Amino acid sequence: MELRLRLSLLARMALAASILLSLSLVLAVFAVIFGFLFAAMVLGFLIMPLEFAFDAPRLSTALGVSPWLLSIGSLAALTIVYYYSSRIVARASADHLIPPSDFVSAGSLVVVLVCLYELVIETGAALYTVVTGALGTEWGFFGVIAVTIVLSLWAFVVALRDQIRTLEDRTVGLANATRYSNVDLSGVVGRLARQVGVPEPTVLISSHDRPTAFTVGSGTTAKIVVSTGLVDLLSDAELEAVLAHEVSHLANGDSRIMAAALAPVVFAEDLVDDSPDDIGDWVFWVGEMLLLRYGQFGAAVLSRGREWAADSGAAALTGSPAALASALARLDDERGVPSEDLREWSEAFVALDVLPTLSPEGTEWPFRTHPSTAERIARLQRLEAKQERE
Repeated sequence: MELRLRLSLLARMALAASILLSLSLVLAVFAVIFGFLFAAMVLGFLIMPLEFAFDAPRLSTALGVSPWLLSIGSLAALTIVYYYSSRIVARASADHLIPPSDFVSAGSLVVVLVCLYELVIETGAALYTVVTGALGTEWGFFGVIAVTIVLSLWAFVVALRDQIRTLEDRTVGLANATRYSNVDLSGVVGRLARQVGVPEPTVLISSHDRPTAFTVGSGTTAKIVVSTGLVDLLSDAELEAVLAHEVSHLANGDSRIMAAALAPVVFAEDLVDDSPDDIGDWVFWVGEMLLLRYGQFGAAVLSRGREWAADSGAAALTGSPAALASALARLDDERGVPSEDLREWSEAFVALDVLPTLSPEGTEWPFRTHPSTAERIARLQRLEAKQERE
């Protein structure tokens, strides 16, 4: 990869990282605030019944002992009653406690009910003492804050991972591994993968007339999906060049990098209110849209650089920049505006398609997922001319 492209990629990654990290920080703050509100609600619901238990009549209050002692004693008494239940029933006139049929069953029922009451009340009172005592100290207070922050951030990360996985699954859709053409697609991809030293990805065919080729996943779970429209349209050399472009994405770790870059953008998309109906909603909507566009811009800057790198990788793998240039030109002529399976901006990112998904130029310039197709072809033609001179 030439020095100019390397420097461009470094600059793009630095800019995108600063944008996406700052966006992630803002979203993490939102997640933590929500976590605090949720924790306060949970603590409120938790302390109310514990306080009721603490104020209820208890043997531990009358005896002046720890509620933990009575709680453990009640549990032990219930265990003994359960263990010897067969002997108790043998001494009673009926094999049930409710309704009591004699002194033995009535006495057993009273013991069980008293023990259950004491177990619940004494345990609640003990927990109330622990919770209020912990919150009343600096270490306890900051411990609750630390646990809330950690759990909020963990839930934030898990939710993002689940969303990305769902987008990947929806993007692959109904594609299958059925052999479709005379070209051994899996064999070609396997050979290209071995050339760059990455695990061989699964090759899937989607039954769409619109020509597409994209990559999802990484490592041993990576998948390259090509449509029947793409296979029918391209020559063998052009098809190999497109597959080399996708394998280059895998070699560069683009699926993993772009999924990580997309994560805060997906979260920001979920914040946006689709139907603001008053001035307060509109103010929040403007702020949410600014956050979303900020993240989309950072991800788009990074994505365009990854596409340049994948083009260079494909040219190096096949030794024919002209084949990829020809494929891009042919695909650009056939693509037009998609008429089926139109995906949202974020879904287009998860699928590292060889050409823009949303329109011939991706979308408006600052948020474009791919460089201009004409620029890519011109650059590949320069690489071809350089090869011929050498």
